[in-house]
Amino acid sequence: MKKKTGIRKVLLVIFCLFFTVYGYGFGVSPAVVCLSGVEVGEDKDTGLDYTISNDAEKEQEYTLEVLSPIMPSDESLKGYSPLPDLTWIYLERTTVVVPGKSTGKSRIHIKIPKDDKYYNQHWAVSCHIKQKGNSFVTAAVAPFLMIETKSKESIFGNPYGEFGIVPSIIGIDLKDLKTKKVSLKIYNNSVKDCTYKISSFIPDAKTKNAKIGPSDNFEWINEAKWVKPEAANLKIKKGENKEVEITITLPDDFKIPAGLKGLEALIFIEAENKEKRFIRVLLVK
Repeated sequence: MKKKTGIRKVLLVIFCLFFTVYGYGFGVSPAVVCLSGVEVGEDKDTGLDYTISNDAEKEQEYTLEVLSPIMPSDESLKGYSPLPDLTWIYLERTTVVVPGKSTGKSRIHIKIPKDDKYYNQHWAVSCHIKQKGNSFVTAAVAPFLMIETKSKESIFGNPYGEFGIVPSIIGIDLKDLKTKKVSLKIYNNSVKDCTYKISSFIPDAKTKNAKIGPSDNFEWINEAKWVKPEAANLKIKKGENKEVEITITLPDDFKIPAGLKGLEALIFIEAENKEKRFIRVLLVK
């Protein structure tokens, strides 16, 4: 069974999902961003800045701090978990002085330790940006940053976390074939046996919260049922892993719209403790 996971050639892909968030008298962009294809073991300049717009006439000073995220109350970002170590994301400047009616910037850097267990991960952090010297109004915003480490089909040891998945991206070259099978592995790293729920999923486009976005130049597939795991539930003993097959069955009139690389669906895996992971299934023309 042949799997292709090397669809993303760019080392770091940046998706700005919401462009600006506003505090009292200032704005910050991007408000929500996803860094995808992040390589482990590299000190990476993302090329992305937090840009602070000072709407006041006078100069203002702002402090920036990386914090654990407050996840949305709905399930729009299910599958992401807090970054294990906040020092892995650091800012070029933690204090920014911005002249009146002007902007200031702080570059985002990322450095995840070199260890195979950190591949195939989906994490999130927030950056708390606060205006200094305002004793009457708490002027602060917290842009949201999602991190997807590079997908890797074969790793040494087990993936990080109570449970993990390998790989995090499966790319499928469709050509003229309408039915294909691919597979992924689920690792139970916990201290007890666990039954996992497995389902295909397409994010709700109507939610006003931040949500999982499709890959670069991809759109969500019309029907999640076209990408279907063969098992809806899978019991895995502690310390072990099992393979799950996914069947892709497409209608005869299936086409990928012109101008796109392909279409995409998600496979979600949920543990008994409600912890979740997901993989991206990319259907490439």
